[in-house]
Amino acid sequence: MNPFNRINRKKRNGKITSHVIQTGSLLILFGICGSILTACGPADQAPELPTVTPTALPTPTPLPPQPETALVNALQRFESAESYTIHTSLVYDSGTYATTYTTDSVNYIILSNDMSFLDSTSTFIVDPSLEKYCVQDTCYKKDATGLFKPSTGEFMNVVPSLNFLGMDYTDMIGASYTYLGEEILREVNAFKYEYIASDEQMSNPDLSLAEPRPKVNLYVDVQTGDLIQIDYTFLKMNNQVVDNYEVIKEYYDWNNTTFSIPEFVDAQNTEWQTYNGAYASAVTFDFPKTYFLNEDYGYPSLKTPSGSELDFTIYATIALLSNEQFSDLCPSIFNEFILAYDTTSPTLERAEWINGDAFNFCKGIINTTSGQRVEYLFNEPLDVAGRSGRLLPETFRIIIFPGEGEDLDTIFWDVIQTIRIGGSE
Repeated sequence: MNPFNRINRKKRNGKITSHVIQTGSLLILFGICGSILTACGPADQAPELPTVTPTALPTPTPLPPQPETALVNALQRFESAESYTIHTSLVYDSGTYATTYTTDSVNYIILSNDMSFLDSTSTFIVDPSLEKYCVQDTCYKKDATGLFKPSTGEFMNVVPSLNFLGMDYTDMIGASYTYLGEEILREVNAFKYEYIASDEQMSNPDLSLAEPRPKVNLYVDVQTGDLIQIDYTFLKMNNQVVDNYEVIKEYYDWNNTTFSIPEFVDAQNTEWQTYNGAYASAVTFDFPKTYFLNEDYGYPSLKTPSGSELDFTIYATIALLSNEQFSDLCPSIFNEFILAYDTTSPTLERAEWINGDAFNFCKGIINTTSGQRVEYLFNEPLDVAGRSGRLLPETFRIIIFPGEGEDLDTIFWDVIQTIRIGGSE
């Protein structure tokens, strides 16, 4: 029987698929070409299939920020952003002292590397100039030597908060705001929102808020959805006197913030450096690089990583310190020249005279209500006083506040032994 007829018949009866029929036909044809029709071509050549190019799906266009959701989205962005910069301006009018204080700071936050850099200046007495670099679990603060020294703290994401209203970051996200429309802010079109202090916040004695009721303005970029500013003014009662605060926080360089990593001293550093600061015309000394030097109070102050502090000051002349024959009077010197003028009523635990190569020291251990402190009293050499045209030598007073667990008899003694005054060595 002709095989073609058999295949056609099965096809008419519908008992096999067209695929099987075609495959069978090809196999038979290949056999015929191989045995009779030698010009048919290679038997293993597969039929060429058409090329199909997949159709690209259109990329959905993100919706622009909407006033109803833009603020909450902008606040939540602080948890996922790679970086941003905060510029804070504070004006504080003290009703008690009738004085205006200002603070201006820039904080660079790089979340992708857990790094931050704070540069701040203030007219407050404490830390008038502050530069602090943090990376992961370590922070460094710039001291009077210009180096960044080990400091307390660790990297933290500086998210918005309204502490004067008792509101943290989470509270701000969940708060109710009033949308006030669009406004041009620093040449940027922004959604403007307002939060007004509640009755509960105004009556909270811990917040001590005064009328008029504080209002907080928040601005979100209409195009990018980024938070660009928070500002507010509030009054607080302070012993029946009103203090006024004005705060502006600007946010910018979203995901584009950079800063130069400063030169810092590692906590394991064992090198020493020489003091040559503003007080160097009177005294100089050597100290470990890891010790933090501060001159904000007009005299050198050292602080160790463990928290011990040394203050180096000039005191009223105590002539007895220049003569070793009065060494047995060391306890009396402390009681009459130091403790008698201390209104906190400290007591002298013990005192001793220490002979040194360049100076003789009168050392005292003093008990106070806040703990113990150590003091060293000594005079500049008489020849140094004479060359400076002084009839009486200057008396130097070193005050040491030991950190927890520090030895009162040895703390800072290695530094004290390096002291040089005038031409003395």
